[in-house]
Amino acid sequence: MTTDILGKDGKDRSREIRIALVLYGGVSLAVYENGVTRAFFDLVRENGPFGLLLEILDANAVVDVVAGTSAGGINGLFLAAALESGGDFAKTADLWRKHGDLGALLRPVTAADEAVSLLDGEGYYQQRLEEAFRSILTPTHVRAPSPGEMDVFITGTNLEGVLSTYWDSLGARIDDKTHRTVFRLQHRPGRKVLGLGPEDPAPRDTAPLRACILASIARITSTFPVAFPPFSLEQLPPDRREAVKEALERSSRTRPTHHVYVDGGVLDNKPFGPVLKAIFYRMPHKLVDRRLFYVEPDPAHLTPLTDEESHRLQNPFRVAVASLSTIPSHESIGEDLEKLKAHNARIRWLNRIKENYLELARPGAPGPDPASCHTPGEVYRRVRIDSLCTLMVSDSDDVPSAKTEISHPERKRLFQSLRGTLLELTAAEDTAPPGKGPAGWLHSYDVEWHLRCAFHVLYHLYQSMGASPEDEQQELLQAVKAAGRIIKALHMIRNRLYLLRDTLFEKTEAGLRLAPSFLLKSFAAFLDRESPLWHPLLSEFPSEATEMPLRDHLRLLADREAGPLRSRQLTRAASQAWQWIRETDPEKLERLHLPETPPETVFTALHEVLHLLIRSVPEAGNPIEDFVILDRAFYPVEFAAGIHELDEIEYVRISPRDAQTGLSAVAPSLKVTGDDMAHFAAFFRRDWRANDILWGRIDGICQIVRSLLDEGAQQRLWRNRWHLPDAITTESLDEHFQGCPLSQRKALLRSWRELLDTRPPEDCSEAEKADWLLKLSAFRDRFITAAQYHAVCQDLGTLYEDLYFQEIVWGTISDDTGVGPQTGETVVEARARERGTQARDAVRDCGSDLQEKALGSQTVVGPKGAVPAHILTEYACHAYLLVWGLLRTALQGHQKLSGFFSRRTPRWILRTPIAFFYHLVRAQRRQPRSFPVLVVGSVAALLACGFTGLFFGNPWFVLPIVAALAAMGITVWLKPEKK
Repeated sequence: MTTDILGKDGKDRSREIRIALVLYGGVSLAVYENGVTRAFFDLVRENGPFGLLLEILDANAVVDVVAGTSAGGINGLFLAAALESGGDFAKTADLWRKHGDLGALLRPVTAADEAVSLLDGEGYYQQRLEEAFRSILTPTHVRAPSPGEMDVFITGTNLEGVLSTYWDSLGARIDDKTHRTVFRLQHRPGRKVLGLGPEDPAPRDTAPLRACILASIARITSTFPVAFPPFSLEQLPPDRREAVKEALERSSRTRPTHHVYVDGGVLDNKPFGPVLKAIFYRMPHKLVDRRLFYVEPDPAHLTPLTDEESHRLQNPFRVAVASLSTIPSHESIGEDLEKLKAHNARIRWLNRIKENYLELARPGAPGPDPASCHTPGEVYRRVRIDSLCTLMVSDSDDVPSAKTEISHPERKRLFQSLRGTLLELTAAEDTAPPGKGPAGWLHSYDVEWHLRCAFHVLYHLYQSMGASPEDEQQELLQAVKAAGRIIKALHMIRNRLYLLRDTLFEKTEAGLRLAPSFLLKSFAAFLDRESPLWHPLLSEFPSEATEMPLRDHLRLLADREAGPLRSRQLTRAASQAWQWIRETDPEKLERLHLPETPPETVFTALHEVLHLLIRSVPEAGNPIEDFVILDRAFYPVEFAAGIHELDEIEYVRISPRDAQTGLSAVAPSLKVTGDDMAHFAAFFRRDWRANDILWGRIDGICQIVRSLLDEGAQQRLWRNRWHLPDAITTESLDEHFQGCPLSQRKALLRSWRELLDTRPPEDCSEAEKADWLLKLSAFRDRFITAAQYHAVCQDLGTLYEDLYFQEIVWGTISDDTGVGPQTGETVVEARARERGTQARDAVRDCGSDLQEKALGSQTVVGPKGAVPAHILTEYACHAYLLVWGLLRTALQGHQKLSGFFSRRTPRWILRTPIAFFYHLVRAQRRQPRSFPVLVVGSVAALLACGFTGLFFGNPWFVLPIVAALAAMGITVWLKPEKK
């Protein structure tokens, strides 16, 4: 299996848009985040309008880093699981729409006396999460493209804390406790899947187990204190506990005594840290546009305090509140954003200093000869050896750097031994060209060096395109594609090297029998260019011995369908390599002889092809020679700093306030309902959740398209304006904008045609260029609007369906068929779907209809309250009974209060009337036909009891009479009004 990331049409495009996504916590605002995350799923899968956008940009999109906290972590896990398995992310909306209802999440009243929380986390919630993950992970017959390498970071809070011990310089013991936990899940094509270790069974056999593991991590990060019980392994089925425990320890790299967790947002509600680290250590696959999106559904609007406000804040009481609550609860991301800015500045500085160095270090340049200077060649050699040893010995898949920690004692020992062996093998001064002399040992094994070289060539060729005349650009484009194919091959081989390393350690009892010579012999046997293993890959390689013109070699290399590095060939080679590794016998490898000279490997063969590629385009100069000069000077710095990401990182916030283009151009308060009631409001109504999901999609589309068609992308389109694909046609709009109004499609087509028809010539003026770029910006905004209409037309019917479902279930709407709250849920679903379809079909402009509804302006209570009084009363009584049981459970063992909540008198006075009233209100909705009989019977019984007590002279029996009259009055008041 290769990591060949292709477009939906199977094309290998010139650029890659790599996305890191951070999802904040936000209770019911996670419903909005689900819609935003759906937009990213559609982008990566090139669903709908995104397919055309990526075709215009000549790019593929991948999400390779995801981080989430609290309910945002659930959406992050959903996205990662769907991308990995090829499942349909759209299914996850059902978890929020259908199962995110407060009434369903509350613990049953029958279990209220033993309640440990308000909501049923270990039962209902865990089951719904597992069902959602199973629906995503279950393999489908549709083969989705590989998502490539992916890291997922989910935060949790260990309730007990994990103990750590350190020693200071004088030997004094220092004990520490850490509550913050980060679960890191990894996807590596062909080697690792989310939730499982490399030694676990194949993913196709473990969908139920993986669903349980991922659901457990999702529940950990979203276990809001008091609302949900803390997560513990004892809540899981006995046959799953050990597997979940191993997964939690492996992904968190901690071994706590007890696995008891609460919400990740308690300590880290904005998990930027692990994302930034993962991005900085990433290696690109091709030309990259790096984006970091963070979703903040309700961003705080912060303003400086006035003098009067500052003076009031210094009041002792306000100081105490600020110190204990306000200041600790505010989580700033300023430091993380400063890290991003520093990273971008570092990349700009490094690129600039490399350019300056090349001007002085190239042969023939004025000034002293670099070779005659005291060049730090020895430092360079040792750093490359450290890098290679780290790759061969560590248990990390990250690009080797000085920050890579090798903690296992045996691996540490092996690292030192291997380092010493390579220092001996490469001891002579390295003055020969790459691949010759002692340093050839590094050249034969060091895949990272070959990747760095190939990337340098790729970026050099791309930059040359922008400065070359039009007649040379096509050949340079072919060279860019050919370099991309070489990088694909190197990535595939590197992934298989990681698999070989891990397999060798597994087959030799965690590496206890491994020796440096054994590792070198094993890697040499695996990488041998004469091995039948690589024959299918190398047999068709072009060489200078053939009579084929160099430019024909170039075209052949660039062809991903028929060239020697075509996708099928890479897949075949990867499969054969996997088979070789699986069947490898350490005993046979041990009997091999270590080569006396640097072995010829598949890497040296690929490097020869890279040289041939460069000679095919003489106008590109000699970037390989430049790379050798630069790598000697700067790789030690890059290794120490861990700089592997070669591109600046653009960061974009997504929120109702920031998205203000197209249909998103309305006040944030009119969009999202979940920001009411301390961010719990969306759990009250199903149509509110459908509304928030839809607005999340709309705002996500807005911000994604604005970011991908930013100023840098527009400048690239300007330079390539005469080679723009004819992407926007009537046929393509019919395919990618299904359901979008015809008027929107026609307007988008006109905007695109105008863009193509008014392209200025090469020698145009700045005014002509500016005018064309303005038209491109107008096209972008038109594209956003049409794409948003596409989403609304898809989901507006669901919004109407959920609206009718909610009103029917609450008994606030009349239905001709007699369907009501007492009817089975399946029948209600069918009737709501029927009425929703009728309402949707009657809408003429779906976008305007959604904006006019302005469901975000509705509230739970108040003038715009949309939750009926009888429902609020039912929930309030339900919560009261649960809190009673919660206090009863929590105070067990307390000398004075332990028995209060169990004694008969307090229960009769403070609990029983509420329980009776709860059942009365619930019966009014659920059994409308028998409800009058129940009310009359209950009132009669209370009156009889009260008058009997009064007859015998007990004044306390006036209470049942008052209760009876109150029940009748409140019941009449709470009767729902039919719409």
